[in-house]
Amino acid sequence: GGDEGDDEDESSDDDEDDDIDIKGDEEEDEYLAPADSTVVALPAVDNAPSAKETEPFETDESVATPPPHHAYHVTARMSIRPQTPISLPLDTEIARLMAIPTPLPSPLSLLSSPLPQIPSPPLP
Repeated sequence: GGDEGDDEDESSDDDEDDDIDIKGDEEEDEYLAPADSTVVALPAVDNAPSAKETEPFETDESVATPPPHHAYHVTARMSIRPQTPISLPLDTEIARLMAIPTPLPSPLSLLSSPLPQIPSPPLP
């Protein structure tokens, strides 16, 4: 009877380890992608009433931050995403600038043409 118990313990230990490993990887991916926004919404709603309850804390926003630490942490992650679009306007501006100097490439091409012509005469 005792041997069987040992066997079950060992196998269950192994199974648990495997399950935890697999679940950990999968959950992390899911958590970071779609679950992120959903999870953020829930704590944010929960913390909103808490913030109202701590009216005296509202004066010190930095002190009010500790209670909604979870939301703040995830919000920090999400704020990184909006930063990417923020750099897009810069790209758009660059694209506009590049589109505006379209006439400039023409003079440049003309300049490169005369340059080879100049050394041409001295050669012969």
